[in-house]
Amino acid sequence: MTLGQAVKASAKRALAPLARLATRRSARVLMYHRFGPGNCARRLGAEELDRQLRYLQRHFRVVPLRELIARLRAGQVPEPLTVAITVDDAYADFGEHAYPVFRRHGVPVTIYVVSEFAGGRFWLWWDAVRHLVAQAPSGQYRLEFPSASLRLSLGDPASRDEAWSALAAVGVTLAPADRDRFLLDLENALSLRLPTSPPPEFAGLSWGELRSLDPDIVEIGAHTRTHPILARCDGARIREEVAGSKFEIEARMGRQVSAFCYPNGERDDVDERCVAAVREAGFESAVMAYGSMIGRYADRYRLERMGVPLEAGEFDSNVSGVAYMRQSLVG
Repeated sequence: MTLGQAVKASAKRALAPLARLATRRSARVLMYHRFGPGNCARRLGAEELDRQLRYLQRHFRVVPLRELIARLRAGQVPEPLTVAITVDDAYADFGEHAYPVFRRHGVPVTIYVVSEFAGGRFWLWWDAVRHLVAQAPSGQYRLEFPSASLRLSLGDPASRDEAWSALAAVGVTLAPADRDRFLLDLENALSLRLPTSPPPEFAGLSWGELRSLDPDIVEIGAHTRTHPILARCDGARIREEVAGSKFEIEARMGRQVSAFCYPNGERDDVDERCVAAVREAGFESAVMAYGSMIGRYADRYRLERMGVPLEAGEFDSNVSGVAYMRQSLVG
């Protein structure tokens, strides 16, 4: 960290108490994804998670998501300094690295399960791309897709990360059938085949592992059956993905599922058909993958969330509301 970065981080920490006071009537819903033994490869380390939960317990009121949703349904202002925690995708690393930390602190968390992923024989598409790019022999590749033409140079880890980013930018724009074809074309171009099941690095929690999680700590939510961008699906596929995931997770878990998470979750990924399908399926809430503070009139079917940065100082200031205050003043 440079001197300038250190000064900036120190200033943010100093502003955090004031920001919490100014935003105390606004709730926060935090969004996590992956975890590991240390901060690396887009994963939050268990030690940093431990520190973040201690920070939240010291300065906020951490509640189950369903408690916050109940207040919003009643048209009530959130309790002062309320925080709810969510985790997308339900990778196996949640059980190995994060769950013990949440349990030790007694902090509630909602995890969103992709029902086919929990079955153990389904790849999340971006992981499939990363695996193929990592396994391909070094060299130059020209890839032709209906929507894009790419030249990839695969060699060291940095070049493979760059290639993954370029391919992911294409994949995220595709409807389910086009995305499946995209993966098959990528396999053919690289002369590789995906294993039937994801290796441990890319595996999800199994149904047995999900059932073993303490329901007083972990609420199970739904994240569709196969993680398509719902706004790029036809009406029948939207209903199948939304209602189908709820049905399967409830059948497998033996408990009600009332929380939903939109795949990718940006503004253009969710349209009125998607929201209607979530309501019709009987969910009580649905979360997005962007946003900041929420108040009494927040739309619980387009509930905004704050992404969690890996850096300690950034987490403390962001969750306290420093960035929100700065954006409000600028706006």
